[in-house]
Amino acid sequence: MFSFRRNKRIANFVVEDYAVRVVINNGVELSVTEEPIEEVLPEGVVKNGKIIDEAAFLGMVEEIVRVHGLKGMNMRFYVPNALIIKLDVDIPNDVINEEVKQYITMEIGHTIHLPFKNPHFDVYHIQDMEETKKVTLFAAPEEEIMQYTELFFEAKLKP
Repeated sequence: MFSFRRNKRIANFVVEDYAVRVVINNGVELSVTEEPIEEVLPEGVVKNGKIIDEAAFLGMVEEIVRVHGLKGMNMRFYVPNALIIKLDVDIPNDVINEEVKQYITMEIGHTIHLPFKNPHFDVYHIQDMEETKKVTLFAAPEEEIMQYTELFFEAKLKP
């Protein structure tokens, strides 16, 4: 039987201080993956999740793209753990679940303090308590995420 739907392969990049790992899957089932790719990063290219040597990092990603035929492929990248802040936050019970992100956005810098400006964040684990809601906030510095995004675009990937 013929299928006119294109197989949407997605490259999933994980960057550590010492290596770049890539797993390619069909974008739906994580159990259906191709052979993983791992390239060791020279020391000092990435430190504590931050890209220190952009040229070396870009060169390595471009090489991975060239060797494994990933040019133009959709991709996801996972923010290095060293950049992520996890914070449990109490918010008023009258904030409805659909508005939690907007509430957090307004409170960052006032009642919610993070060690960096302009965070990218997401909220999980909304739990109703008697007087408040408990949410788990994951945040990372926008500057670092944008640096990764721009370098992946430059390497001909689609983050």
